[in-house]
Amino acid sequence: CCKHSEPPPICGICFDPCRPVHLGCRHSFCEDCLRTTATVAIEEGRSVLSCPEPGCSRTLAEPLLRTLLPEAAARRLLENQNARTRDWSRSILEGAALARPDAPEVRLVAWARGGHAQLCPRCYVLVEKSDGCHHIQCPCGQHFCFACGKEWDGHQCLAARPRFNSQGLLPESAEAPAAPPSLALAAPHGSSALVDAASARAAVAHALTLKCPRCQRAFAMEDDFADCFCLRCSSCPCMFCAWCLEECPATSGDPHSHVLDCPRAPADMRGHALYLADHNGGP
Repeated sequence: CCKHSEPPPICGICFDPCRPVHLGCRHSFCEDCLRTTATVAIEEGRSVLSCPEPGCSRTLAEPLLRTLLPEAAARRLLENQNARTRDWSRSILEGAALARPDAPEVRLVAWARGGHAQLCPRCYVLVEKSDGCHHIQCPCGQHFCFACGKEWDGHQCLAARPRFNSQGLLPESAEAPAAPPSLALAAPHGSSALVDAASARAAVAHALTLKCPRCQRAFAMEDDFADCFCLRCSSCPCMFCAWCLEECPATSGDPHSHVLDCPRAPADMRGHALYLADHNGGP
């Protein structure tokens, strides 16, 4: 008897037979369609790219993007990613100016301003230096001076000690060379202790831990989470927005509607129906 060969996969975008690009999920797309879709998403401001299949949140891996994207699109994607990190860093810095003295972001910024860390001038991540010279190379590839936070040009920095550089995320009037005494951490038996690396790391962990705004129960969201960002706590009846972590009372009408217009959501995700499916209140 004769054997019949398997028909070639069909591209989920152009619906033509194709040699599919493997994304790690079961969906098939030809290279041209995937490249075009990814490039359009980048032009729209996306910083994270996922499988084009509706409802699939499989993230496109970095090695695939390096071979798939044109050079201009790859540069734009990096700009989008840096912009997202910049917005996060700005929110931490601005939040520290408004929060209580014992808030985690206050302790984190106080520790950084004490000469322990600098923001990378390209990607805006917070970089700590334990020893060595002031010439720093960030994981993003940027070289900068740890003492002043400026791009590295081989200069001999005149700063007597590291001075925190907010990279323009705060107005000059808000810059400070170190933490004021009011930002000292409370220690056992009523004594005080200066902000150190251990407490700063604890502050980072606390700031990055997602918690229910009502009962403070910690929760985690997987990277491939693609449902509605209006969440319900597993320990109390609270419904809250995963973008801003503020409670969304059911009495205000549709608690899901806030998610679409949340000001803390990334600009490229506002008004996006991807996070509202039929089973959880979406259109």
